[in-house]
Amino acid sequence: MNYEDQMFKQLLEQPDYIPAEYMSMQRAGAIKYTNMGIHFGPIFMNQVNQMKTQLENELKAQQVQLQIKQAEDLSLFVQAVRSAKALPLVMSNGLYIENNTQNRSKTVVDQDLFFIGEEISAQTVLQKFQQLGGQIIPTFHGAVLAQAADQQVEQIEATQPADETENELEKIHTPNVHTMQELEDFLQIPKSKMLKLVLYQFKGKLIFIFIRGDLNVSTQKLSYVLGLNCYENQLQMASTELINQHGIVEGFGGLYNAQKCGQMTILFDNSVKGMKNCVIGGNQIDYHYKNYNYERDNKKEMKMVLFADLVENQNVPKGILVEAHEWIQKVPLMNSAGKIQEYKMITVRIRWLDVLAQIQKFNAAYSIVQVLPKFEEQFKQYQELVQKIKTINVIDERPKVTFGQKKDTAMAGVFNKIYMFNKNMGPEGVDVMVFENGAWVEKKEIL
Repeated sequence: MNYEDQMFKQLLEQPDYIPAEYMSMQRAGAIKYTNMGIHFGPIFMNQVNQMKTQLENELKAQQVQLQIKQAEDLSLFVQAVRSAKALPLVMSNGLYIENNTQNRSKTVVDQDLFFIGEEISAQTVLQKFQQLGGQIIPTFHGAVLAQAADQQVEQIEATQPADETENELEKIHTPNVHTMQELEDFLQIPKSKMLKLVLYQFKGKLIFIFIRGDLNVSTQKLSYVLGLNCYENQLQMASTELINQHGIVEGFGGLYNAQKCGQMTILFDNSVKGMKNCVIGGNQIDYHYKNYNYERDNKKEMKMVLFADLVENQNVPKGILVEAHEWIQKVPLMNSAGKIQEYKMITVRIRWLDVLAQIQKFNAAYSIVQVLPKFEEQFKQYQELVQKIKTINVIDERPKVTFGQKKDTAMAGVFNKIYMFNKNMGPEGVDVMVFENGAWVEKKEIL
């Protein structure tokens, strides 16, 4: 038995806690769903890479691996082409797989593409994806890459500076309040007026993060900001011992009155910019501060603060398989007239896990082998035939499982074709079942 057989078993009976949209992939052994996230087997990754390659070829995308954190980084990178003659430019970033830090069972398999040109917009790019959706992979069965193209996911920008007076800092008693929601209910102040503290550690150093109270931190973006590889899980949640060393009280932490600030990395998400009179933890059990203004109350520490895009986008409408937004930042390049002109940048994110969850049937075949080695001539014929479909073939070699159980498992999985190598195979073809128009159809296929 190999790794795939052991870790990604093909079984019809699955636990009830597996979400319906992932059930067929789980039954097929394409994924392994756990309470710590989703793990992906060869069947899943081969399908994603096949579709990804065809899409990139269609778009004439150039493959890159960009370590960018914000629009300015992409703008500076693209300026290297110097002239608008190189436009339009399409760059394809590699796949990244990430667990949502707030919900470990939610895993994403995403890919970013970057479009730079003059006559482009988020709307026109999404329309292009809609046109390509049913053409890239015939087995989409009507599903398209982009749905509801008129819906765009807006980039979360810095809070506009409020035209309000900075009120006096006030320490308040907040007994038995442990969550942002409980704090909102107790104070009758919205979470968007609070600063949420998130603490990580890397190589023994505390990573202090302030983000608007209604948002969450993306570990992938955080890894990029820190210059780490987001795939190697180098970040850890801060230990109680390390937190205590900085005078921070878990559940009631804040920057005001924190200790040894010079020995920690302090990051503020861009959403914090412009916020005034905020609520933060008081670094004392059951206490918070109202009317916190970071430029005033942590003036010394602000010299150490780095503002960055750290927010995890949770505003993606369900069912949207491709999201796009147009950056406010533009790329200045030399135009044909020899003058500097600004060109638009569009980022498109493909949510491959959601794409495959909607498709349900992959471009993958399943083989049920009923030919026994003792029938030497017939078994030799089977071995010759199976080599022809080996690139997409999944062999069912599970012992002591009936033909009916194998067939039911295959049909309930993600396969769009089932080869049945049995005594009926011969020059006239092999028995196959093909998933067409939402139903299984029995056929003969000559290999």
